Amino acid sequence: MAELSNRSRFHVTVRNRDDLARHFPFTQMSAARACVRRCNSEPPCRPNSEPGMGAGLMMSGGG
Repeated sequence: MAELSNRSRFHVTVRNRDDLARHFPFTQMSAARACVRRCNSEPPCRPNSEPGMGAGLMMSGGG
């Protein structure tokens, strides 16, 4: 059975701090996680990490 996966880039944002927003390619998920950890170590920052939506959907497998 075919499977869809989201291969869009990851967005790391901090509320009210546009200067801390970063975008990472799908292949650099570990760098996005490191950015979240770095932001968490600096209170009162509370980062939000989420995959982007759009043209990054890919079908794998197949019937």
